Amino acid sequence: MSPSMLKFNGLWLRIVKELIEHENLYLSNDYLNSAKGLSKVSVDDIVVGSNCCGGRVTIQDIYRAEALKVMTPGSYMGLWQVYALSSVFSHPIMSVYPKIGCLRNHEVNHRLILPQQSSDPRNATTIIRSSTRHDLKEEYWVPNHFCLAVPVMSAR
Repeated sequence: MSPSMLKFNGLWLRIVKELIEHENLYLSNDYLNSAKGLSKVSVDDIVVGSNCCGGRVTIQDIYRAEALKVMTPGSYMGLWQVYALSSVFSHPIMSVYPKIGCLRNHEVNHRLILPQQSSDPRNATTIIRSSTRHDLKEEYWVPNHFCLAVPVMSAR
């Protein structure tokens, strides 16, 4: 395995560890709403957007499946993982979710996520949710990855 792949896997392990160690925090609506967004977000909103519901009965079961799924090649990160990533990096993340598809998905996922540790939100890293799928109509659009947004500087 290449050194860059080891670093990549190490990051996913840190996200899973963060989600497991702080399960009660990430299942707290109060903590989820510490993020600055277009509307309030609840655990139920995140569960609705999860693809880990199949056969699972409790929110805790769905959360745990979500926490572990990032270790699966080709999986995507949901909102819980982005919250955890902010804390792993000890850095705010501005999650940009386009106004495409379900408006509620935009309202839930478009937010400034603050890490557990105190941090200056003006220094947020911006990620943009995106999709490589071309088989969906715009009203059914769903992201399957995110990209780092880099500030564009004008040439002088």
